[in-house]
Amino acid sequence: MERYAKEIEPLKKEVLLMLMDDSNYLGKTMRLIDAVERLGFPYLFENEIKKLLDNCFNEFALDNFKMDYDLCNTSLQFCVLRQHGYKMPCDVFTKFTNEEGKFKETLRSDTRGMLSLYEAAHLRIHDEDILDEALIFTTDSLNAVASTSEQARCALKQPLQQGIQRVQARHFISFYEEDEFRNDKLLQLAKIEFNRLQLLHCQELSHIQKSVYF
Repeated sequence: MERYAKEIEPLKKEVLLMLMDDSNYLGKTMRLIDAVERLGFPYLFENEIKKLLDNCFNEFALDNFKMDYDLCNTSLQFCVLRQHGYKMPCDVFTKFTNEEGKFKETLRSDTRGMLSLYEAAHLRIHDEDILDEALIFTTDSLNAVASTSEQARCALKQPLQQGIQRVQARHFISFYEEDEFRNDKLLQLAKIEFNRLQLLHCQELSHIQKSVYF
């Protein structure tokens, strides 16, 4: 535990500097927050993340929630903000639909976008028809690539919103490790923190067993 603690501290400082870097554009900040949360250690930066999300949401609101991003990043930002309780409008996805209100067929080739939109669709509320349509569209698209994409199979089996955080983090660490756009500092911190928590749980279980037997 002492070794893990020593390894974690300098990494925490580096990641904090990344998050709070004023030169980051909004999209980069949101991707960092999403990675931190999905890798399983948002509690290390809880206050900082709250401040950043407040700023990001206010910036979107000032621009009437116009998002000049591709499907993957639009969905990612929608997910992060909505799951934190911000009232993100589902209209941000309208630009990805055709005149009939259906999602454009050309989007099917964007597997990263399909995965992000699939997760966004699970945050829908009543009367959000575009997200109902998104769930049907992305489920069909991901089923089509499931035989060659482990991440698609995993998402279809259990969406992020319905999973156990530690289990989801373990899966995402594996996927993130293979991601060409990964941040190695985030990945390193995720692995160390995951192992630290595993050891902590083992110690707690050992103490419980001893108290039961003695």
